[in-house]
Amino acid sequence: MQDILYAQKSSSPPKAVVIMFGWLGSNLKHIRKYASLYFQRDCTVVMSCPISPLPILFQLEGPMRVQALASVKEAARILRNAVNHKNNNNHQARPSADTAAVPPPSPAVLVHYFSNGGALVVQALERLIADAKSSSAASALLLQDSSSSCNKNMLRDEDIEDILLVSRCLATRGFEIVDSAPVYMTIPSAHHAIDAAIPNWVVRFIIKSALLLSYLVQCSIKSLQGRIDPPQEFWNRMISSDLCSRQAFIYSSCDKVTDATKVEELIEKRRGRGVDITVTKLDKSHHVMHLRHYPNEYQDMVEKVLEKVMAIHD
Repeated sequence: MQDILYAQKSSSPPKAVVIMFGWLGSNLKHIRKYASLYFQRDCTVVMSCPISPLPILFQLEGPMRVQALASVKEAARILRNAVNHKNNNNHQARPSADTAAVPPPSPAVLVHYFSNGGALVVQALERLIADAKSSSAASALLLQDSSSSCNKNMLRDEDIEDILLVSRCLATRGFEIVDSAPVYMTIPSAHHAIDAAIPNWVVRFIIKSALLLSYLVQCSIKSLQGRIDPPQEFWNRMISSDLCSRQAFIYSSCDKVTDATKVEELIEKRRGRGVDITVTKLDKSHHVMHLRHYPNEYQDMVEKVLEKVMAIHD
């Protein structure tokens, strides 16, 4: 599921383009209230929710890549339109000695995601960026050596261009906003998430049973291979994530799904790598319910993020 909430000022480019990934069991109605916080501040929001809970629960790479790529392509289209709008305005305006040589700034890009339903799609996005960069390098090599055996992956040329554009904008004027995430994946935390996302108890029972069986099989295989178990593997990838060097975390100490202590450990490890992190820790809100219980604090976080990102110059 995907939709776009365009900035209110249609006559000018948005302040930022926000890519928003919903949580397990969310729909566009759920995340639209978060998107409206950016919409009210002249940002355009590309909203995306998983069509089915199964790719998230069983970490199926293909559907998550499709979801991430669809959002990136929409964001890239909006970014190009914004740049074209600024270029047209610059051509129409009379250039001066001070401004003629100054190119228009790249639009800001924000990635805002919720729980592991969003975190896993963001991991798929990071792998898409890595694949696009390697494909771009392979293409350059092929141009230099027509006999090279380097093969591009399944990404099309236009996909690679879109991914690299969003990646560049994230590097220069980007921000990553993390709500109720990441969740250190255990069977109890997965059960809490399933209970919240799936109302039908029969379906819940079937999915919980299948998830437990899958978890035990994966752990056994990893153990025989001498590798770490899936929850720790996921957590290590989250710690080493380098999607953006500016991040904001909002979480609660009473969240039964997201362990606040583990989130704080992850924050300190990322900070140790030089990541600029803003923290909003709450006390009485539950999983992905922070906006409902702390609307002022949530809006303050969004304001601070936008102030920071708009102060960045290319």
